[in-house]
Amino acid sequence: MRPPVVSTDTAEVEVAPLVPGTFPLALRNGSSIVDSYEVVVADPPPWLAIQHGDTNLLPEESRTVSVTLSVRPETLALAQRLPVVVRVRSTVDPGRVAEVPLTVVVPLSGPPATLVAHPSLVRLQDAEHGAFGLRLDNRASNHPRTYRFSVSDPEGVVRVDLQPLVAQVPAGGTVDVAARFVSPAPGPGEQSSRQLSITATDEQGPVTTQVTVTQETAAVRERVPLKLRLEPSQVVLAGGTTARVDVVVDNRANGDDAVVTLRGRDPAGVLGFRFDHTGFTVGAGRAVRLGVTVTAPPAPRGQSVTRPFSVVAQAAGLESEIDGRLELSSRQAAIASAAVHVQPAHLVTSSRRGEFAVDVDNRQGGEPLHVVLSAADEFGRARIGFHPVQLSVPPGQVARSTMTVTHDRPDGGTSETRRLRVTASSGPDAVHGEATFTQEADSHRRLWAVLLGLLGTLTAVAGVLVHLRDATVGGIRFTVEALVDETSGGGVPDELLVRANVQLLCLALVLLTGVLMLISLTGTTGTGLRRGAVAVVLLGVGTMVAIEDVTLGLGLVVSGAVVAFVGGVLLRQRA
Repeated sequence: MRPPVVSTDTAEVEVAPLVPGTFPLALRNGSSIVDSYEVVVADPPPWLAIQHGDTNLLPEESRTVSVTLSVRPETLALAQRLPVVVRVRSTVDPGRVAEVPLTVVVPLSGPPATLVAHPSLVRLQDAEHGAFGLRLDNRASNHPRTYRFSVSDPEGVVRVDLQPLVAQVPAGGTVDVAARFVSPAPGPGEQSSRQLSITATDEQGPVTTQVTVTQETAAVRERVPLKLRLEPSQVVLAGGTTARVDVVVDNRANGDDAVVTLRGRDPAGVLGFRFDHTGFTVGAGRAVRLGVTVTAPPAPRGQSVTRPFSVVAQAAGLESEIDGRLELSSRQAAIASAAVHVQPAHLVTSSRRGEFAVDVDNRQGGEPLHVVLSAADEFGRARIGFHPVQLSVPPGQVARSTMTVTHDRPDGGTSETRRLRVTASSGPDAVHGEATFTQEADSHRRLWAVLLGLLGTLTAVAGVLVHLRDATVGGIRFTVEALVDETSGGGVPDELLVRANVQLLCLALVLLTGVLMLISLTGTTGTGLRRGAVAVVLLGVGTMVAIEDVTLGLGLVVSGAVVAFVGGVLLRQRA
């Protein structure tokens, strides 16, 4: 049956998030039966859905089918030009497929990003430096945007440092921007409030948010740095990456409240810090405890890493710092202590198929092991399968799978051996096991050789008996006694008597050689059988010459010798 014939005069289809795209697809059933077709997109992106009209066609019937491409609900389709292949597959014979290339165009859509400040109110106590965060939220848009920030305040005295100043916001994503600012503090014992206007502008226009900065300066009095205490100051993480510690901020040495800003610092710059509160007030003569979550990258497998860090508290222009340390360790990969055992190690079979037991040994491991099994032979021609192909092995246990190896049998009378390499993979790591698979093919050559040798020898012996039965010469005893009497009396035996005795001698040697040929069938080279067969042929021919005649019995003798000789040749080839 022929595949369907498809075509379309549409090169591009525009598919908006809320507006599907439709194009006509000309379809012809080139087969000789009624068929229907499934229209799909080959390797479609997750957001793309396809629908089509009726595709039931009679033989040689043509129809234009309406195909609709749409964006799946609650998925984000980025603005793009996406080459796709529309595949038309027969439902009767899925092997009959036709394809049409197409370009799906997703246009730009979505509102401008929103800009939010956190916190929107920043309180500074006896300080000029502050910080807040900005978030550009572009999750409602399907294309990236580039915003440039600007900050203004009515008095024009606040200096704001934004990192970065230009933000690339991905489609369907968000970007956080850190803002640090310096605002002149009011005089001692005074308060001030300033309104910061932060604007992010792209080609579609600006978006704005407000941050209020309130500052208060206490009356001049002598202050001492806050005291900090970290509990615990040293954390050991075995296999983890997150630690929770407490910071005690002690303001009992001062007689007024302290507005504290906390931050974390580490020399390598790889740790993350999340405080319950980064800016807070500690009352005069009081101590406050709050939690800090420290996040570190995992230690390399099977290694330990020490990460020093410090927590810094700033209040009234004074900084306090307390040191801590994370000790991270990571276990070796679970598969590092695993082993693969194949049983039997050497399988010998005379069939096309062999089965092995594959054991994945996790008795030395301390955590669950999940592996995928695969195998290959050294020549890459065997078909190998596993049941099951995936194993989950608890710590301290062994899991088993059955490996089936299939390969064509070798020629008769030969054998083939191939080494198998079994692999248990867990991610990028793997362990291996090996086994040997031998296939033997039985040969019937020796059986035929023995049968031919036996048949030929018995035929030759039967030929002797047939000849003796039909011979016109007198009995064996009479012939021999006549020769003895003639020679003992000094006479010369006539030619006929000599020929008769030569005949008897040759036939006796044939019988003796036949016995030796039967004994030689137990050997493996066939040499005795072949030599005996040649001797029998010569003796048979000699008998024919002696009697000057060719009889049925002598014909059987020579024919049997030839058949026995063929058996001897087969024995030699088998060896």
